[in-house]
Amino acid sequence: MSQGFRLPVACLLLLLAVAGRTESLVAVTTEAVPPLPPSVAVSRLAAIDARLLALGPASSWLLDEAGESWVRQDWRPGSSIVAIGVGETRTYVLLSRPGDLRAERVAALQLVGGRLASKALETLPQPLENAEAAVLRETLYVVGSEETGTLTMWSLDLLDAGTGWTEHGNVPAGRAVLVTAQNSSVQVVVDDGGSTGPR
Repeated sequence: MSQGFRLPVACLLLLLAVAGRTESLVAVTTEAVPPLPPSVAVSRLAAIDARLLALGPASSWLLDEAGESWVRQDWRPGSSIVAIGVGETRTYVLLSRPGDLRAERVAALQLVGGRLASKALETLPQPLENAEAAVLRETLYVVGSEETGTLTMWSLDLLDAGTGWTEHGNVPAGRAVLVTAQNSSVQVVVDDGGSTGPR
């Protein structure tokens, strides 16, 4: 069953990190955004074309360009949202089968005429537990555990998705906690169950 959280009636604070390309310091500012309807359950927040996107098990909401109100969108995930990878103009959502929490399907979300549109990408070669995703340039990376518990990484060329998924080796043993992409590399935070915690 998908687990979500409800955004409070009070204003949600959106953290915006603004960093100069040549500077190592990050300035953090806060900006108040309007609340979603009280009955709306949200499991993920993302950005798409510089607009805030709220995704839940049964609905999706897009903050209007003025940042004053939420607009309900037609797209619904249809199953649990496992993870999200955010690109420049698209957000990639890893979805499970209904009743399953393993990532198996990928939906590419983008704005078309100001509305949220989706396109199904090639299914992952195998369902992955504890999956995480990141986008580097025009490649989607997904890290997760196979049925045997082995951690694996797959990538999909977003400019030529017809070539299929590519598997990458040399992934440390453990459980993926976080995957992020920066500059020319993909970083994976792994919890190997040791006393030192994630690394």
